[in-house]
Amino acid sequence: MELYPAVDVRGGRLARAPQGAGADPRGPLALARDFATHGARWIHFVDLDRAAGRPGDPELLRRIIGEAGVPVQVGGGLAEGPAVTEALAWGAARVVLGARAAVEPGGLEAIVIRHGAGRLALALDVHEGRVAPRAGGSALLLDLTPRALA
Repeated sequence: MELYPAVDVRGGRLARAPQGAGADPRGPLALARDFATHGARWIHFVDLDRAAGRPGDPELLRRIIGEAGVPVQVGGGLAEGPAVTEALAWGAARVVLGARAAVEPGGLEAIVIRHGAGRLALALDVHEGRVAPRAGGSALLLDLTPRALA
């Protein structure tokens, strides 16, 4: 089993963190480095602003990717080709696409053709047994089961 410790940020600051780390003035990069120092082989980085459809913090993402010391998997609001291309160009080891990419006509196919499946993962948000892609911070319940989408 592979564990992916998460560094979730909102407004450039830690949004969720281990006990007591949320107020850590060292911030997200320090937490990512701490995870790596203590044996993490990957970091899962999510910009919650971008996931909610607001502007994210690209400079922080670039720093995390470049300075964490381990491969970084990036998620949060990445459903379109340009955003995926950008994260991979900055050195993300993997991009986690939201379910929205999988349900938009041609969206997922185009991204896989361009980047290959090896550097992509798909996150499926599910609510009451149905796929619920997040769009701008709200969940839209689709008449589609995760199994049918897969």
